[in-house]
Amino acid sequence: MNRRYYSSRKNKVRLSLRELYVKLQNLYLFFRDKDYFKEQAGITKHDLPSAIQHEAGIELDFQPFRITKWSVADLTEDHVFDTLEFLYDRALAPGVGLG
Repeated sequence: MNRRYYSSRKNKVRLSLRELYVKLQNLYLFFRDKDYFKEQAGITKHDLPSAIQHEAGIELDFQPFRITKWSVADLTEDHVFDTLEFLYDRALAPGVGLG
């Protein structure tokens, strides 16, 4: 994911809020499907535990799950970046211990 493709090298990329949200969705789905959220959050391709949903609701001022189904009201810059940070804090490469 370090490769800068032609369009990003050619012009300075400016994302709209909608485009940023689509990137968030794709990042979430990519890492979810590879079980990066399984160890610390219990999130898998087939399971989204209510415990992590409740935790998100407590720590954030909105409910980010289901990340692919946000309402227009939830689509803000703060919500996108709060969600990225929330997920970052719960990501762990599969097979890597917490030790």
